[in-house]
Formats: sequence, structure tokens, C-alpha cells
Amino acid sequence: MIFFPFGLVALAALAGYQVEMLRNVRDGLAVPLPRWENFGQKINQGVGVLIAGALYNLPNIAWLCLSFSGAFSDWGGVLGAGLCCLTPALLLVNLLIIPLQAVGMIRFAESGRVESFFRFGDLFDVIRAHASLVLVWAVWMLLANFVIWGIGSVIPCLGWLAIGALATPVQAHLLGQLAAQLGYHKPKNVC
Repeated sequence: MIFFPFGLVALAALAGYQVEMLRNVRDGLAVPLPRWENFGQKINQGVGVLIAGALYNLPNIAWLCLSFSGAFSDWGGVLGAGLCCLTPALLLVNLLIIPLQAVGMIRFAESGRVESFFRFGDLFDVIRAHASLVLVWAVWMLLANFVIWGIGSVIPCLGWLAIGALATPVQAHLLGQLAAQLGYHKPKNVC
């Protein structure tokens, strides 16, 4: 239990790193990988991303909690049947959540304000106006995740750690490209 807070701090720093890399890719920097410095700033940015991620994924978290509690109770069969019926609905909800969270992340990278994730009208407007770009991003994200998870699952233990190490920069890079295509590009300062 003592490692739990340290794990959250590390996740917050990793999420802040992802936001910074998204900005660097969006802005067209030649080397988009951020340096591992200013941990306080990365953690502050990452906390907002983790809060938004947890709220966006409440349906998934509830489904997992119900499925695990059903496995260890006398009502396991009833819960299992109910969860089986809810799974298609959960997949549909995720088809809505994933683009909302992606555009929210792009807006958060621009403004630095957590409420950017929850301006659903604005997020839906961006998704509607650029549905083809968001769909292309989703296909590439899905393919990248399959490849990363495939690589990570081949090698036990070390591969599982590699999943996080590979997924974070790949997802940030794809989100940065989407941000640039959506017009959130901030030109570099040229002296």
C-alpha cells in the first residue's frame, strides 16, 4: 500500500510528459521528446490528465469492479449474464469516450485547464467538424496499440513494462499530429 502514492505521482509525471510531447509535436519541433526536467510542472499537468482520465473511464472502472466482484460472490452467474449484456453498450460508450478524451487532451495541452476535457459541446463540435481526421487518428491509434501490446505480451514482465514506455510517446506523437491537423498548431519562434 505504501507504493500506491508513489505510483500515482509517477503516472502524473508520465501524463505531464505526454502533454509536453503533444505540444512539441503539434508545434513542429525537430526533436519532440521533452527532457526529463521540471518534474513539478509535469506532475501538475499530469494530475489534471489523470483526473479527467479517471472520470472519462468511470464506465470501464465500474464494469471491471462489477466483473471482479461477481467472480467472488454467490451472484456471480447473474452478474456475469448482466455484464455480458452490458459489454456491447460499454463498447459503444468507449467509441464516444475515446475521441472526446483525445480532443480534450489536445484542448488541455493548449489551455492547461482541466475543464477543457469537460466542455462537451466544444469537443463534439471539433469532432463533428473534423470527423475524418479523428477517424484516421483512431485507426492509427488502434493499430499502434495492437503492435505495442503485441510486442509487450511476447516478453513476460519486461514486455509489460515496455508497453507503458512505448505507448506513452507513440500516443502523444499521434495526438500531436492530430492537434496540428486540427489547426492547434503554434508556430515556432524563428529569430
